Amino acid sequence: MTLIEYIIATKILILKSNGKILGTWHANSGGIDKSLPLPTGRYTVGVKPQVDELKLGMPKGFNMSNEKGFFIALMPKFHTPRGKVGEGRFGIHPDGGASGTHGCIGISRYASTFLSLYRKYRPTILIVK
Repeated sequence: MTLIEYIIATKILILKSNGKILGTWHANSGGIDKSLPLPTGRYTVGVKPQVDELKLGMPKGFNMSNEKGFFIALMPKFHTPRGKVGEGRFGIHPDGGASGTHGCIGISRYASTFLSLYRKYRPTILIVK
């Protein structure tokens, strides 16, 4: 099974397959306009609607330095202040522009490497601790 873990205290995003770590990335969650980090718990990864490709024209905060970006949708498996079970406006994306997000997970560096491994392994679960 392939899954993603995000550890709020260390700001580390981890991609694992069958217990093996495929990669780690520094990632921010929250911090812009006093936004809180992504709530702890389990999420479904990559549900529709989503954009999981590098493309031009994404909002500035979702872009890397080459002006291409992506957004991988996350749906909580619990109620949150931003949505019911199966609803929400959370995602994983590059942390472009100012450091931090509005509650998503923003990958600070090497976001294209994360996207490449995401496409290859297609994790379906995110656990936020």
